Amino acid sequence: IEPVAGNTQAVGLDIASEPRRLQAALAAAHANRATLTRPITLVQATGAAQQSFLLLLPVYRPGDSLQTEEQRWSATVGWVYAPLITQDMLRQVQRPPGLRLSLHDLGAAGAGVRPADAEPAMHFYGLAQTAAEELNHSLQRPVLGRQWQLDLHAGPAFFRSLRLTPPPVVFMLGLLLTLLATALLAASDLVRRNRRLAQLEQARLAALVAQSSDAIVTEDLQGRITGWNRSAEHLFGHALQQTLGRRVAELLLPPSDHAQAEAERDAAASGHPTPVRDIVALHRDGRVRELSQSLTPIRGADGRVVGLGRTLRDVHERARAERERSAFTAMLERQVNDRTQQLDAARMRLQTVFDAVPSLMAYWDSDLVLRIANLAYHRWFGVPAGSLPGTPVHEVLDGEMLQVFLPRMRAALAGQEQRFDISGEPPSGGPARHVQGLYLPDRRADGSVQGLFVLVHDVTEINESRRRLADALRENEALVHTLRAHALYSVTDAQGRIIEVNDGFCRAVGYSREELMGQNHRLVTSGQHGADFWAAMWRSLSLGQAWQGQVCNRHRNGQLVWMDTMIAPFTGAQGQVERYVAIRHDVTDSRAAAQALARERERLHNTLRGTDLGTWEWNVQTGEAQFNERWAAFTGHSLAELQPASIETWRSLVHPEDLQRSREALARHYSGELPYYECEARLRHRDGHWVWVLGRGRLFTRTPDGQPEWLYGTHQDVSARRATEEALRLASHEAEAASKAKSAF
Repeated sequence: IEPVAGNTQAVGLDIASEPRRLQAALAAAHANRATLTRPITLVQATGAAQQSFLLLLPVYRPGDSLQTEEQRWSATVGWVYAPLITQDMLRQVQRPPGLRLSLHDLGAAGAGVRPADAEPAMHFYGLAQTAAEELNHSLQRPVLGRQWQLDLHAGPAFFRSLRLTPPPVVFMLGLLLTLLATALLAASDLVRRNRRLAQLEQARLAALVAQSSDAIVTEDLQGRITGWNRSAEHLFGHALQQTLGRRVAELLLPPSDHAQAEAERDAAASGHPTPVRDIVALHRDGRVRELSQSLTPIRGADGRVVGLGRTLRDVHERARAERERSAFTAMLERQVNDRTQQLDAARMRLQTVFDAVPSLMAYWDSDLVLRIANLAYHRWFGVPAGSLPGTPVHEVLDGEMLQVFLPRMRAALAGQEQRFDISGEPPSGGPARHVQGLYLPDRRADGSVQGLFVLVHDVTEINESRRRLADALRENEALVHTLRAHALYSVTDAQGRIIEVNDGFCRAVGYSREELMGQNHRLVTSGQHGADFWAAMWRSLSLGQAWQGQVCNRHRNGQLVWMDTMIAPFTGAQGQVERYVAIRHDVTDSRAAAQALARERERLHNTLRGTDLGTWEWNVQTGEAQFNERWAAFTGHSLAELQPASIETWRSLVHPEDLQRSREALARHYSGELPYYECEARLRHRDGHWVWVLGRGRLFTRTPDGQPEWLYGTHQDVSARRATEEALRLASHEAEAASKAKSAF
């Protein structure tokens, strides 16, 4: 800020901290125009409370587009401004005695001001009260983005200074003429004073232009030079008289830039300032000058554009520095890109290994924000991969988990390593898991803790395996105990010598434990099995496979004892068979019963074959049915052709007239009226004729609620009998007819 004297308090002030300064700065940047603040108190003039202003002009980044409000705001890099104090600005304005001026700020003015943005009027200069003897006149004017109200108050002293004719002489006419003269005199005096102020302002501006370190060139609307300061003479080597009337583009710019220069001049002539941009201009001796240029319209008293102002600054040192900086930046970017690619490749390899680890791994910083987490960690919480880093602890852990783990995490940040075992359901859902956790403090070189490492192992399967192993051992012990108590149990070494037997085996063969220990099983062999039988058994055992079969042993008293035997080889660490364990069950009685049952079945089968009966079984509830081959032969089919068999197989073959009679007979049998089911029906043969069968059956089982379940029975082909009965019926009918005819004769 210049001058420094008297303005040091303003250095370092943040204008965004005060709403009025901020509002004007934003309005200036958005509208690309000089903007005045609402009345404020300057930090360097606190005595003039609410009687000062800042006049702000936005500074945009060179080369950026300024067509829209968003583009102008994006291009804004700062503001230049002038602090203004009302009293100082009006001090040089001479006013006659008795004429007072008061000023009010009515709010923002111009396009884009909405009714919702309306501000209360604010008085900032002069006395606002009006005396009864004063005459008043008000007018409103836009002033650099604000709307001001100017109030003139004319009192008795003002009228006395006009030396008016006394009212009794020319009362009404004189009063009117006086008022008119007063207004004309005030206007004339104001014009003269304004002209003097304008001349002074022009002189001050000329001094500023002449002393400016920037080249300042003024042009008319046709682009001809009308002003050329000393800095321009020094920058381009042309004297003022050599430039007046010449066009800037032809004098200073290379031909390739003429078209753009003309477009900028036309835009500025239309009242639109062009953005600051870097250009290349030519010195008188042909040297190229790198410059920063701004082009703004110059407006007359009536607001119309009357010329253009071009400010040019030598920026070759800045351009050179920027080129060097760009080159250096490009080199750094290449190095950074190369290093980044290397780091990315290493990070990807590390992340791949990190994610492949089944344990949960993570890193929390000192603020308990999650920074790194592997794939298993994300899966544990049931969230997408990569979504957890950057999340604070209270968003990762729920209330209960936060109470459990937060104290341990804080203890780790305090430098205390934490180890723990805990069980619970994972946040992602599913059955409870058991985990072992480790929180390791991450220490700096000075020993302070900057975070913590998390390593959590899911040991559910390990614990479950241990539990299952323990259960299996208990079950194995119980099984061995049960086998020894209830089965026939013996163990032999690799050479076949008996090394362990239980009491059940001793009772089954009639020998004591002492008599059997060290002996071979040939002691109890019966001689019922040939060499092939034993060879097959040893072949399976030599391959490490268990063998099962029925072995006939001989009791000490000579009686044969059949045993259902399972022999399993047990190998040692080297894979060699160390022992054979045999578990047996005495099946002598069941074998005899099975043989008797087989003989009974054989007799039943022969009986069925002899009587030519077809058999059937029917589950009334499910419709399941089974037939034998003879039953299928009644219809000319094989049993395989009728598969899958069900009650619908029977219903599809039976004559419709016989189906109802069959159902009635079944119902009477289900109800207990008939002791068994019996019904004759016709079945369709595959050749198309009908076969008469006699069906008999009986219900053997019912469901728990008393409904009929399994029905068993037979079918017998009675077609021949039915044919004989039909022939006898016809013969009897014919004989009866003949007898009646003979009697009639």
